[in-house]
Amino acid sequence: MVIRRLALTGMLLLPFTAGAAEMLLDVRPLVCVGKADEPCPLNAKVSWHADRQLCLVLARDPGHPFTCQQQTSDFPLKLSLNGNIRLQLLDAVSLEPVAEREIRYLQSSSQSSALIHRRLEWSLFR
Repeated sequence: MVIRRLALTGMLLLPFTAGAAEMLLDVRPLVCVGKADEPCPLNAKVSWHADRQLCLVLARDPGHPFTCQQQTSDFPLKLSLNGNIRLQLLDAVSLEPVAEREIRYLQSSSQSSALIHRRLEWSLFR
């Protein structure tokens, strides 16, 4: 009953296509931690299963696929991130998105003066 109400109000989140239930996309890792103002080198592994031919692309550049296969296990993907990116699987015939994953880019700063300053001023024994 609850699912029916959510579906009627349009609040139910469904996969991209009806065939997406037979497809699984796995990207590891989903986070790249780099130093501030430097690109983050990422060596990812991508796997998927599908009942049809799919192409792995960057969402911002769908015209240049990394590979097109029906299924793959641990496809090596080397990227250099300057920000978050989205990987998509596109149907090889219709070029419609079937699945996507976001890889997040996190910056680390070893010289956080605010944290160092707070730690130096605080003492349990004062």
